[in-house]
Amino acid sequence: ITKEAFENVGEEVFEICIFPNITYIEPGAFAQMSNLVYIEALPGNPSYYSEEGILYNRDGTVAVYPAGRM
Repeated sequence: ITKEAFENVGEEVFEICIFPNITYIEPGAFAQMSNLVYIEALPGNPSYYSEEGILYNRDGTVAVYPAGRM
């Protein structure tokens, strides 16, 4: 997912589901989503997992902390 993928949706998105075939999310891809509160990576994703709505890289580092949770 590139940064440009969600350029015009910003405040309209509250939740995101990451399917198993999404293996790369460019840093800042969800930056414009100020109301994003929950991200779920579906089982079987080789690159990401989620816990309590926060997206993690497989190595355990935070990939995306939803801006709406702050």
